[in-house]
Amino acid sequence: MDQVLVTGAGGFVGSHVCEALVSAGWQVQALVHAESGLGWLEDLPPVILQELQIFRGDICDAEGMRQLVQKQALIIHLAALTRGFTAQHSRAYIDTNVTGTLNLLHAALAHDCRVIHTSTAEVYGDPLYQPVDEKHPLQGRSPFVASKIAADMLAESFFRSFQLNLSVVRLFPVFGPRQHASALVPWLFDRLSDPLCEAISLPSLTARLDLSPIANAVSAFLAVAEQADLPVDVIHFGSGQELSVTQLAERIMSQMGIHKPLIVGESPGLDCFLREHLCANLDKAATLLNWRPQVSLEQGLEDTLAWLMARKQVAP
Repeated sequence: MDQVLVTGAGGFVGSHVCEALVSAGWQVQALVHAESGLGWLEDLPPVILQELQIFRGDICDAEGMRQLVQKQALIIHLAALTRGFTAQHSRAYIDTNVTGTLNLLHAALAHDCRVIHTSTAEVYGDPLYQPVDEKHPLQGRSPFVASKIAADMLAESFFRSFQLNLSVVRLFPVFGPRQHASALVPWLFDRLSDPLCEAISLPSLTARLDLSPIANAVSAFLAVAEQADLPVDVIHFGSGQELSVTQLAERIMSQMGIHKPLIVGESPGLDCFLREHLCANLDKAATLLNWRPQVSLEQGLEDTLAWLMARKQVAP
């Protein structure tokens, strides 16, 4: 297999993508932030970790990115400043998500390197129709989302103006081991595990979301990576099914054997934008890649809860 650079390699999705790429035979160069540790790469099996070439850097460093990209056949761009920051961080979103992406696009163009750019279904805001296809209008409902839309448009412009070989993987919500504790599934696990928490307070009990195990997102990246002649386009990856927050909580409670009442109210520590409806149209992924989600919600929850429980047991 060819050499691939993964930005944001130490993150939730990035660490899983690196692990899968190594297992598939790719030569993986993993970029982690210069001022951070290895992140979730430290959670990888030693046999996988030793196969990674790990680089410390910053996508905001244009010259550093040009040097790093020059020997790559493919970039999987996952590095981003994500949600959870206030309006005071708006400039940081632009610096990382927009300018950082621009630096990588320039570097890729200079060295004729293919790019897989990562987008998010959050760019759709409150969807106007369901299921959401790739033609749905974009809505910049927050500085984070606006920065992601800008990055997506920059990526598209490099194809349209300069013919850069590029694909956009637009992920609908995912969950799994190594996800931040403020995400919905680990947050629910923590509340259910807390003996002092008598009821689960959520912003909405009727909101519905398209939620998929991380294994399905990883298989999407590999499917796109392995098809070098893929038409340049935005492609949705998710479950293609809606699940209510109440249904999700009940399934987690069933697997944990713990039951607590669900109420509407403030949800301290939860960083999750809940829409009344969100469901992905996956027709394009099926047509172009013959891709469909293979791992069920139940299996994904079982794997994730087992991982969360194991970490809870070894915590000091």
